[in-house]
Amino acid sequence: MIKIESLTPEEEKKRQEVYKKNWQKLMSREAYVYDQGHEQGVEQNKLDTAKRLLTMGLSIEDVVKGADLDYSIVHKLA
Repeated sequence: MIKIESLTPEEEKKRQEVYKKNWQKLMSREAYVYDQGHEQGVEQNKLDTAKRLLTMGLSIEDVVKGADLDYSIVHKLA
């Protein structure tokens, strides 16, 4: 293991660049995972809303509008 105190200025600069690059990769991956989870949550919320609206007796057409889903998806839920 290299001691940071023993690095030359050039080595320290390179170490910081590698750290920054890896940090950016990590943050972009976390942002991607968050976005995917958010999208899945939104879709699940739409499905839950559609199910509730159908149990309330709304027509498939009204549920399509209310839940912002495709007709085929709501038709499968009905």
